[in-house]
Amino acid sequence: FFDRRSLNLEARQGKTFFGYDNNNFYLSVHSELPPEGTKLLTSVRKRDGRVFKDDSIEIWVAPEGQDHYYQYTVNSRGTVCDIKHDRTGKIPDETWTAKWKQSSYFDKKANLWVYELAIPMKALNITGNPDGKKVKMLIARNWYRPQSQTPFIQNSAPFNDIKQYAEFVFNPAAPSVQVETIGSKLDKQFFNLRGTVRNNS
Repeated sequence: FFDRRSLNLEARQGKTFFGYDNNNFYLSVHSELPPEGTKLLTSVRKRDGRVFKDDSIEIWVAPEGQDHYYQYTVNSRGTVCDIKHDRTGKIPDETWTAKWKQSSYFDKKANLWVYELAIPMKALNITGNPDGKKVKMLIARNWYRPQSQTPFIQNSAPFNDIKQYAEFVFNPAAPSVQVETIGSKLDKQFFNLRGTVRNNS
């Protein structure tokens, strides 16, 4: 994840995992918890409340060739604010409800907040075999104490700027690339990248 203003790597580490099958698009975000004694801010309990005012994960999904794209913000309590946006600039539909399955929990041993999501392909108007279909996505974490936004790509543009999203192509034969760590001594400016590439075909 990157600091939105400086475009530098965010010190609080995190990982994002993606997968899919014919029915769902899967997403998992692992975020390092604050130092001991500091809890995540989770004051919003009402659905479609101002969840972005809490420590939260923000997910923007824009299926290719469609008129709408979707904004989904969630805090660690599992409170959701979901909005459907129109590419033509019409007023966003804040009454829209995402029928997405979620799980949110703390892995205290690994010092992580783990958030998992299953998005039905039908909810993205993707029907039939999804292979070859494309979606654009932006995932960011909203932090407080201190306040910062940290997208999973370098992005200082407004979050509704779809052109700046990362593009995903559903392809079961594509290589699987995982960045496992960027090092544990970033505060000492020691960068140690380790990753894995798997050739699924």
